[in-house]
Amino acid sequence: MESYQAELDISTEIQQLETRLLVALQKIRSQFDFEPVAWLAADRQKLNVTSIQAALAIKTRFFEAMSSVIHFSELSDKQIFKFTLKNLKLRVDESFWPMVSEEDVLELYNSDFLQVGHNISFMRFCSYHPSDLYLKEWWELFYRDEKMTAMLAESANRVFQGKVNKYIEAQVPKHLVREIASLKKYQLNVEQGVMAPVYDKEGCIVACLTSLKATHI
Repeated sequence: MESYQAELDISTEIQQLETRLLVALQKIRSQFDFEPVAWLAADRQKLNVTSIQAALAIKTRFFEAMSSVIHFSELSDKQIFKFTLKNLKLRVDESFWPMVSEEDVLELYNSDFLQVGHNISFMRFCSYHPSDLYLKEWWELFYRDEKMTAMLAESANRVFQGKVNKYIEAQVPKHLVREIASLKKYQLNVEQGVMAPVYDKEGCIVACLTSLKATHI
């Protein structure tokens, strides 16, 4: 009985987080003239609910923080992302930012390799519903050559293992990435940029921040 109640409590919290996430994303998307996000009932059966809850909690906090800074119209996409991290008391080494252009896509991944945040530019290159991005593994959503994926995974593992102090350049050739489970089936030419550990206020690595350049095919 106690186990059932605990699962029910987690499910309720997930639903509440999803509602908050949707509200924050609607605010952000309307500010930048993106289409509204339709509500979808999430299929949570494939992942451990605790894993979902943890990723969703971070993602909700991230976009609520972002939605609180987007009204400063003078801020660039990169600056919005930096202020969002700052509001969450998260940081990357300052040497990371000169390596990133204003047009680059920025993505934040947790140690389960679930996306827990991204910048405005990401919305121009991805047609998936937000729930897909924290409920499904990357390879369920996108195709990329296995060699490229292995090279990126190796770099990300180095970040989470504490072997990267500032940032590393992703030594990956330009390659194709395509959506495999969406309606629009976007296809992109991608050039990976840099990866950096994201630290909390105690100095613990809590995420990996990646940059890339993308163009629609």
